[in-house]
Amino acid sequence: MPSKVKKKDHTEMQNNEFDPVNLISKNPRTVVLMLDSPEETVLASACEAIYKFAEKSDANKIELLNTGVINGLNRLLSLEDKAVRTHAAACLGTLTGHVEIRKALRKTNCIAPLIALIQPEEELICHDHASLALCHLAADFTSKLEIYEKNGLQPLIKLLNSIDCDVQKNAVEAICYMVQDYQSRLAIRELNGFKPLLSLLESDYPIIQELALTTLLRCTQDADNRTALREVGGMEKLVDFIGNKDFEDLHVNCMAIISNCLEDHECMKLMQNNRGLEKLITFVVDSTSHAMQQRAAKAVGNAAKNAENRKILRELETEKLIIALFSSDNIGVQATAARALALMAENSGSREAIGKFDGVPPLISLLSSENVEARTFASLALANMTSSNTANCSLVVQANGIEPLIALLNDSKFEPQANAAVSLTNIAADEGYRAEIQRLGVVQSLVNALQSSNTTVQGKATLAVAALVCDTETRTELRNYNGCERIVTLLKSNNDQVRKCACWAINSCGNDLLTATDFCKHGALEILQDISTSNTRQSRFAKAALDCLLNCNLSAKYSLNGEISAQNFIQDGFYDAGQLRQGRPFLSLEEFSKSPIDAKRPYLLVYTKNPIRKVETPVTQPTTEKKHSSRRRDGRRSREQKEREETAREEEQQLLLQQMEEERKAAAGEWRPNYDATLANYIQEGQKNIQTLPNTREQVITLAKFVSDKMGGTIEKANLPGFGYELHINQLKYELKSNIIPLGSISMGTFYHRALLFKVIADRIGISTSLIRGKYTRAWNEVLISDDPEPGQPRYPPKTYIVDLIHEPGRLLLIDSMEAKKYCRL
Repeated sequence: MPSKVKKKDHTEMQNNEFDPVNLISKNPRTVVLMLDSPEETVLASACEAIYKFAEKSDANKIELLNTGVINGLNRLLSLEDKAVRTHAAACLGTLTGHVEIRKALRKTNCIAPLIALIQPEEELICHDHASLALCHLAADFTSKLEIYEKNGLQPLIKLLNSIDCDVQKNAVEAICYMVQDYQSRLAIRELNGFKPLLSLLESDYPIIQELALTTLLRCTQDADNRTALREVGGMEKLVDFIGNKDFEDLHVNCMAIISNCLEDHECMKLMQNNRGLEKLITFVVDSTSHAMQQRAAKAVGNAAKNAENRKILRELETEKLIIALFSSDNIGVQATAARALALMAENSGSREAIGKFDGVPPLISLLSSENVEARTFASLALANMTSSNTANCSLVVQANGIEPLIALLNDSKFEPQANAAVSLTNIAADEGYRAEIQRLGVVQSLVNALQSSNTTVQGKATLAVAALVCDTETRTELRNYNGCERIVTLLKSNNDQVRKCACWAINSCGNDLLTATDFCKHGALEILQDISTSNTRQSRFAKAALDCLLNCNLSAKYSLNGEISAQNFIQDGFYDAGQLRQGRPFLSLEEFSKSPIDAKRPYLLVYTKNPIRKVETPVTQPTTEKKHSSRRRDGRRSREQKEREETAREEEQQLLLQQMEEERKAAAGEWRPNYDATLANYIQEGQKNIQTLPNTREQVITLAKFVSDKMGGTIEKANLPGFGYELHINQLKYELKSNIIPLGSISMGTFYHRALLFKVIADRIGISTSLIRGKYTRAWNEVLISDDPEPGQPRYPPKTYIVDLIHEPGRLLLIDSMEAKKYCRL
């Protein structure tokens, strides 16, 4: 009986078992559905089929993606069965080669299981497939960040020591992608990743060596990583790698790493001490590879960014080796050689060495190159070489380098333009070379450079204008080419440096009346006034430019500031337009002449040029000096005498230009001021009768009485309100049919008429006096007069007096006295 029971149980078990099914499917959807099976053998078979199907084409990968294979494979990565996990990792390793698959995987949590599959306890085959999947995923920024955040970098670094070359390749490629992010670059140093990376340089597979070099190249962008690489002996291994000709096709990448490392002085010093730098330079010079030469020149240039490194390069006479690269027929090599010289030329010793080793001619030849980098670096090298180096400036001139530098001012790229402007500015420090630059027509090219929209070019070009436009001829060219208008426009720039440079150009070029007038014509005065009142834009440069324009345009200065100092001399063409309100433009005399007659205050004109008589050219008399030393006895002119002669020549040229301008206006029928014969006679009388008096006090008193006599005589204080000068002025305006009245035609004048006449005559006869405007038609003159001491008494400093021209003509009022205050106030 018991045996029958056993037989019955066995029969029931056979009835409950599912018979094996040999399934043949050609539809990937069916296979994907099998990923939900609880049987490991089925899962492994399904993964194997999916792997083979995906390997065939990218279209198959997309088809699998549409079936939802990602979720099934991702679930299998976490199963306990190693075979299933390995097969799932293999499928993902293949599928992640497609970008659309990687995008879909971002929405899943597949990275953490993949990182778990590359841990040391997993099998080698699992490492292979999982590292391949991570390698593909690391190509995307989001995924590489997730790998870093989930601590995937450390196990990847451990895989670099794997005995399987495929695992090494996958791991180093994944790391290569990850170190594009700065966080991973910092972490690889903390995880001691440089030693295994350097060991990969000895691999038998070039692709692994190349990936290791690329990873090191990206890591050495950070200074701390360069230090860590140096500490593990990386520099020596890199130099040895370059010395191995079997790896010649990888030498360029290795040189790029060395180029990064040489930016640090410690690496440079280490290379110098172990003679690695000499080996490196010698090897590069002997190399016939243009790419290698280019990388080597770039390495030298990077090293030269550090001041201490430049000293080491100078000791090794690296300039000579870099100059030798100009013999290459490859323009890229020449350009990088020029860049290296440009950076090395920041060292004064290297500047001299470059000139000594004939580095200037090849640089000048590159200025005309069609290659932008060649022009840029060659011009930068010349700009640095000519800085505070007269010998190199001379070499540039001798090598006919001025013309190509001027041509670069019209370049389409802003870097060559700026560098050329700096070079010309440096060379122009020598007066003889400056004249040569001016002769070759630099002004027009500078004006073209001023049109640039780049702030660097604008700043450098305006500085070049300040250095080169310093005589009458070049200033005339500047006006003719509308350079003044462009410089005034740059005053409105939002860039502080450009504004300062524009102010400096105005300060240097606006020292003559015509140029200053042109600046004012285009609104320079109004802009500079606005800058001077700004809390954010005001500067010493703007103040100096404003003072320069006002000193050359005394009419504007008197209207704006209400004062003309004793150092300013009123000349023909001056006019008193009254006090100018803030923000109002200052009009020219010609513009005032076009306004209809009105009842407002007239414009007083000083103009004594006789249109019939030609202005004679002044002759500069030689200045005799006392012979204080043997050098003076030898006939050498002193610096002061040269400056006086130069100033005299400038004044002579200005006078001739003004005369030519007057003749041009007369020929063209343009408006010109009327000749004031009466004022000319007043000046002649002053020169004849007052200038000959023995001392300043007598001259001032006599001139005050002379002015009072010509302007209506003495006026008592009580009679001042009834002094009818207004009627006389209005009659003159009616007779002349103009608001502009010549100063000499006024025979009844009050304070501001008499003070102006006093200043005009005083300037012509050598009396030092200032003209100051007060309120309510008041104006006065201040003079410095020394009292003659009694015999045996000391001489005291001169005192400032106000000259009475109204109530007691000739009376001198001490500046702070009550009488002086009453004279100046209503």
